[in-house]
Amino acid sequence: MSISAGRRSFGSTTGIPRLVGRAWTELGERLYNAVVTIVPLRSVRTGWLRACGARIADGAFVGAESRVVGVRGLTIGENSRSGRRCLLDARGSLTIGRDTALGHGVHLITAQHTVNTADFRAVTAPISIGDHVWLASRTTVVMGVAVADGAVVNAASLVRDDVGPRAVVAGIPARTVGARPPEAVHYRLTSPRIRHLTRTKDHQ
Repeated sequence: MSISAGRRSFGSTTGIPRLVGRAWTELGERLYNAVVTIVPLRSVRTGWLRACGARIADGAFVGAESRVVGVRGLTIGENSRSGRRCLLDARGSLTIGRDTALGHGVHLITAQHTVNTADFRAVTAPISIGDHVWLASRTTVVMGVAVADGAVVNAASLVRDDVGPRAVVAGIPARTVGARPPEAVHYRLTSPRIRHLTRTKDHQ
């Protein structure tokens, strides 16, 4: 993964105590989720997240109306992007590779509660999404999962286990239903390309 934009945070300013820096980061995250996320300019949303400590590479962005939690743990590679109304929970570390697409309403959740303990404590574990991955709309990926390069997760699936390279998975929980050929995972995700298919016998 190539990350050309370095981590920049409010707390990195010389002379500002770490505690104050953390407070600024938390405030910045809350303002992003309440206000900035609805700004219809990708550059504004991306710049704000970088200022709060996220590592977002060139050409990458988070879709409008999305929520980011644990912003300092978020890393997104070149040209990757999410759709609208996604949840990116990076409290346990969330890494997304390059040229990866997240559909509308995708949830990536790196934390959960331990229901069998007396204090109902929360625990975290990282999520890793590789290069050239497609998580289709309303996919949910839970803590501790790695989705390898080139994988595809079909819409409305729940991913609780690791997904192998170029695997196509679907369902609740997600199971392997196919595979992508090696030549299908060398594209660069730049401007959206939409091709409208005419319904024929081949597509029925």
